[in-house]
Amino acid sequence: MSVSSSAARGESVAVHDIVVNESRSRASRRRSTPALLIVFSGLGIAIGACLPWMYYFAGLVPLRGVIGLNGRLLLSAGAVCVALGVMLGRGIRLGPATLLRRVTAALGVVITCVAVWLLIGVWELARARGESAMLALRPGPGLFVVGLGGVLLAFTACIPERYWNCGSRDARESTGGRLSARNCS
Repeated sequence: MSVSSSAARGESVAVHDIVVNESRSRASRRRSTPALLIVFSGLGIAIGACLPWMYYFAGLVPLRGVIGLNGRLLLSAGAVCVALGVMLGRGIRLGPATLLRRVTAALGVVITCVAVWLLIGVWELARARGESAMLALRPGPGLFVVGLGGVLLAFTACIPERYWNCGSRDARESTGGRLSARNCS
């Protein structure tokens, strides 16, 4: 039975059995994976900078990271990561994929090292001031969250280069949603 004879008798014939997302191809959805990870790591860094880094008086008085310069710098680094991740996900050309991966890895390692350095300082301060029973210092969750965001950002650079969306929107539209390796270099 052919489609035309079925249509002539008024029967409905399904042309496709599989529902396909026509807005973006599978390859372009995979290319947004690094962008999503960069956005999530930037959010983690920014949220960790706003969370308490230390508690005084057994948790009654939180000391948030954005009070000082280090917290504000980490908050701005998280905001930059979110902005760059959104730009990368939208297909705005930011540079060659190799350069993007190296900058992402370097920024992730630097943020992780800063978080560890600050966490060591908080522990040393809590240990040195631990003799005073009135202060009852303890570290807060903020620096741990910043460190995890930095580690996620550093591991984003381990994603293979073919998944990094580094072409322009015009190049993506002209190839039907697919980017070739020559568009990324």
